[in-house]
This record gives sequence, structure tokens and C-alpha cells, in this order.
Amino acid sequence: MSLLNEIPEALGHLIELLKICFNNNGKMKEFINDAIEFIRHFYIPITTSAPHIYLSALPFAPQRSVIHSQYKNKFGNTVLRLGSIEQDWIYKGIKVYHHESGVACVAFSKGGNEILAGLENNTIGIWDITTGKIIAGPFNSHTDWVTSVAFSQNGKQVVSGSDDKTVRIWDMESGTIAAGPFEGHTDWVRSVAFSPDGKQVVSGSYDTTVRIWDVASGTIAAGPFEGHTDYVRSVAFSPDGKQVVSGSNDKTVRIWDMESSTISAGPFEGHTHCVRSVAFSPDGKQVVSGSHDKTVRIWDVESGTIAAGSFEGHTHWVRSVAFSLDGRQVVSGSDATAVRSGSTSLDGMPVALGLNDQHIRITQSPGTPPPETPLPSTSPIFESPTFNEPPSALAKYFPFNLEEDEPLDVPLKSPEDLREDRLTLP
Repeated sequence: MSLLNEIPEALGHLIELLKICFNNNGKMKEFINDAIEFIRHFYIPITTSAPHIYLSALPFAPQRSVIHSQYKNKFGNTVLRLGSIEQDWIYKGIKVYHHESGVACVAFSKGGNEILAGLENNTIGIWDITTGKIIAGPFNSHTDWVTSVAFSQNGKQVVSGSDDKTVRIWDMESGTIAAGPFEGHTDWVRSVAFSPDGKQVVSGSYDTTVRIWDVASGTIAAGPFEGHTDYVRSVAFSPDGKQVVSGSNDKTVRIWDMESSTISAGPFEGHTHCVRSVAFSPDGKQVVSGSHDKTVRIWDVESGTIAAGSFEGHTHWVRSVAFSLDGRQVVSGSDATAVRSGSTSLDGMPVALGLNDQHIRITQSPGTPPPETPLPSTSPIFESPTFNEPPSALAKYFPFNLEEDEPLDVPLKSPEDLREDRLTLP
């Protein structure tokens, strides 16, 4: 399957086989589970070169791996690993590759089973997070980088914003444009989101404005909202759809009233650098913001004061923030040379990170115990001799406890691959 470039298919078949395996076939289940983890853990080297299944992946499998125990001694002249070896698989996430283009933005589907990505080659793709297989796309129509994407609440449509200054609505089933392009912005569109009822879309642009679009007609339903004095980097609807929050390079956060098209709260001031990402809490009473000043802040919508924070710990720009479903925690993704964008699934557990190295990393929240059917796992970069990237703690991913104002766990690691591009502009 590696030679045929069908590793995702193999993974999918193993998962299906596991479902039909009889309860009394314990050894078979153990072997299938181990094979699934083996593929997920060493996805990159074994898709790159089939011989590395034996030459590099096998020696780095955990000591209690069934595959390691059964086959290690049958293959000589393999890589010799020095130092301690893990006893069991480490559950960290999956890397879903795109070989041809960098990943500019990511978003989860409502069910959390698919990941949507906007790419630097002007296209959009949708992947199955279990197998890493592309299941829809590429959607082609934009003429410049796709910098923001989101699913509709019913999962039937996708919205995209692009550096071509347009917003487009895509039909998931056919992969064709369902509405748009919506034209009106005079500069790059850097953030888009559906309203809770899916009837409207909000967009934020480098032209300093926020616009609300009617999905059915493609016309402006509200706005443009004017007030920011610099690029608008992030926008989001409130849970009731009556307000929109925006974050800007002018270092402020603003809340807009949908009905009157005026500022209903703000500007919230306190960040010392541009505000890169904003999001409402599930009850709509708070807003979280992440900034290039390396901090995360929680704002009270009614009073405009800081409700919690500022949270410090990141060593580089904070690019993406989101609340957990219960509103008690916040996840933030930092630049740290690798992370482009982030998205949390609706159960508040897995987190998707879009990376500069043409990867999407899907990971569990730190401290989350392995599930009965393990989430996809990723190989630590330094363990495989087929990788050119040196080990380095590059991607920071901090879930903060809002009551204690502290990171709950240590940051993750991801490959070092810093490239000059438009997304690093302050």
C-alpha cells in the first residue's frame, strides 16, 4: 500500500476490520490496534519510502508493540536506537499531509470527524481525521491564497475567504460554488465565519472593515462596519447571532451590533500589539483574544473590562484562540515559527493546528487519557532518521485554566520549518 500511495486506505480498512472482529478474538484485536497505531505513528516515513517500514519505523516502535515484538528480530541491519525506548504508544495527534502546498487555515466539522483546510495554492481540501485521507476537494476557484475557512452548522456548506479579496460558499457534496464570489472588500480577506443559523457570513479584511453577507442572495446584509484603524485579522459571531466580534492590528477588540451596524461594546484596549484571533464564549458573555504581544486575554462583553488574564507563557505571537464547550478553558496556538492557525472540535477535546511545513496536526488536549479507540498519533520528529528536521520545541499549544491563569501542561513539539510568507506579517 505504501508503494501505491494508499496508506490512508490501509488505515481505513484496519479500522473497519477492528469493528467486525469478534469479542473472543483478543489477540487479533490487539494486533490490529497495534497496526493502526504503527501506521499513524510512522505515517510520514512509510508513505515516503516503503523500505522504511522495516529500516526505521520498526526499530522505533515501543517495546510492548506487538509488531515490534514479533518482527524486530527478523530484520537485521536496521537503525540502532540509543537511549530509552517508550514502553507503549504515545497518543499525541495525527499529521495529515499536503505535499504540494502550505496550510494557511484549518477548521473542524460540526461532528469533529473532518478537517477543513485552506491552502497556499488557492485551493480547499477536506480530510478524514481518522485515516488522513482527503475526502473532498480540492475546491478550485480562488485566485490567491485561501486564508480562512469554516463549516456551516449543518455541515453542508463551507465558506472561504481569500487574498483575492473575495468570499465564496461551497457545496460540500458537489464541491462547486453554492454562492459567490462575494465582492466588495478592497483588500485581502483574512477571516470568515458562518452565523449560527447558516444564513449569513461575516468577513474581516485588511481594508479595515467587517461585512455581513446574505448567503442566499450574495448581497451585503449589514455593514460595512467601520471603526478599526488598521487591518481586521479575526471575526466571529456570538452564539445568538446578534453580535459580531472583531480583532485588529490597531490592538483593539470591538463588538458590533448586527441590527444597527454600530459598535455595541468596545473598543477593548490592553493588548500592546495586533490582535490576531478572537472568539466568543459559549454563553456569549465573554470574548477571548490572542495577540502578537504573546498574551491571551478574556474580556467581559458587557463591561469591556478584562475578566481573566492576561495569560502569559507563549514565547512568540499568539495566532489562534478558542473556548472549550463548557467555557472553562481556552486553547491558544502560538507562532513559535510553525503554527499558522488552529481550530477546536465541538467536543472541546481535539485541536487542529495548521503548520508552515505543509502539515495539519490534530492532537488531543494535554492530560486527556487515551480513548478506547485511540486517536491518531504522531511520531516525535527526532525519532525517525528519514526526517531532515531537527528536534525543537517550535509549536506552542497552551490550554489555560481560566480560574488559575496557568498553562495546564507543557507545549507540544513540531517540525522546524520557518518560511517567509505573507502570514508572518505583523
